[in-house]
Amino acid sequence: MILEELRQRGIKVTLIDNNHIEIEPEEKVTKDILLRLKAEKSKIIQFLKQRCPEPPPPSFTCPICGNKKYKWNVSKDVWVCESCGMLFKHAKDSDSDIK
Repeated sequence: MILEELRQRGIKVTLIDNNHIEIEPEEKVTKDILLRLKAEKSKIIQFLKQRCPEPPPPSFTCPICGNKKYKWNVSKDVWVCESCGMLFKHAKDSDSDIK
């Protein structure tokens, strides 16, 4: 898979909200790499999902904007409010959803 090659080139591939990937830094991504990423996108997403399973979303409304929809950001291990972008740490070993 292309992920090891990208890592060696200093390109980070992150799973965002279980269906999209983010590639950083964009300036290192050539047209050839982009074509290969598109061709292997479903395999990459499946691999990243298995490696970093998504925890349950927050059970509360966002205290900043009142939104109830969140996206999981695997690389930061946080939930992100879809409306205002507020970050919420997943509380793995506590009763609180905010850390």
